[in-house]
Amino acid sequence: MPHPDPRGALLDVYTSTLSKLQKLPADYAYRTATAALTQQRLAVVEKETDADALEAALGEGPLAFVVKQAEAENQLVDKVAEWKAWEPLAEQAPEGQWAYAFKNKSA
Repeated sequence: MPHPDPRGALLDVYTSTLSKLQKLPADYAYRTATAALTQQRLAVVEKETDADALEAALGEGPLAFVVKQAEAENQLVDKVAEWKAWEPLAEQAPEGQWAYAFKNKSA
């Protein structure tokens, strides 16, 4: 089902996301990566006023999907702030915890 005002919704959500990201540490990788992507998309939304042109310029599928994706990211920023995911672990991770499966596979 099409969104009734995808451009307006994206303008609001992207602006909100950028504002929320300001509350996270400036050097936190999630903040910098998410802010860069959000600013890039916001610039496209500000430039394109036609829904079809906006959808094509974003290249992320139907605008209703893009709005849902943006809203989900906006909610995730709240969770990341709540979790303080940038802080050190309460307990040290076991050896190899973050090693990728098959990283050193020799065959």
